[in-house]
Amino acid sequence: MSETLQRLVESLGEEGTKTALLALDRSSSRTWSYRELAQRSGTFARGLARTGIRPGENVALFAQNRPEWIAAALGVLRDGAVVMPLDVQLGDEDLAHILADSAARAIVTTE
Repeated sequence: MSETLQRLVESLGEEGTKTALLALDRSSSRTWSYRELAQRSGTFARGLARTGIRPGENVALFAQNRPEWIAAALGVLRDGAVVMPLDVQLGDEDLAHILADSAARAIVTTE
């Protein structure tokens, strides 16, 4: 059986409670297990599907680098859509130009 990126993302939970992510900041740290990462990415993928995002469509990610970004990116892949990461340091003009040319069906961002 050939392995696809989508199947690989779906299989993350099989690693169970092993640490998948370790996020550090100045005052704390947190870990996510592979199971938790798989659950969060699956929830995100189902949410994308419910909103009408279809396989092959572009989804822009415009957010800070954090565990939720990784779960969102994996969720996009799991849904069969295309992850389009955008640098949060882009200026307004560059961001507008990229989004106009991107054919992104959705933009994921933080508050």
